[in-house]
Amino acid sequence: MKKSKRDFVAEGLDYFNHTWFQNELVKTALSDTQFTHRWMTSLRPALEILLKVNITDKEKLLTPEEQMAFDQLAVKFEGLLRDLCGMAGLTTIKVREDQTVNKDVNELLQSPELQTKFKKDDLDFWLYTFTACGYNIRNNVAHAFYYDHNYTVALSNILLVAYVRLAKYNDIVRKAMKISEIQK
Repeated sequence: MKKSKRDFVAEGLDYFNHTWFQNELVKTALSDTQFTHRWMTSLRPALEILLKVNITDKEKLLTPEEQMAFDQLAVKFEGLLRDLCGMAGLTTIKVREDQTVNKDVNELLQSPELQTKFKKDDLDFWLYTFTACGYNIRNNVAHAFYYDHNYTVALSNILLVAYVRLAKYNDIVRKAMKISEIQK
């Protein structure tokens, strides 16, 4: 009997398609108008590209196309985390000089509130991945501190694991969506 070859890209996308990333979320724009958004719509192209990378060749450098996918996922993680925290009833904004601003990924991850909703090992992993305590991926991408030699398959794997860990919190989204349906 011939062993069939697994399609890791299809399996990975299928996994993410069955998480809260695929849920239609109601958002409010600055003008107080509401719109709907599915994170998976904007994440899919970058996830598809990075899922194609041979994860076992850890020292290999990413191609320019793979670097762009990495950059997109590195920056968007903050938005997903902020949305998830908001649905969990956690504080995602702060007041500074008479204006309200969103907390950045550092402020979100270092908030003691998160320990009430997320597993400690996930929080530790995200802290190490996205803050100066470790790789500081989002900051390094956002401020263009990464060059070609920084974009390794190993770093790409770490970013994908961060997304897998974030995607598993479907229960928070289901609970928030039930509450919003009751409030209508």
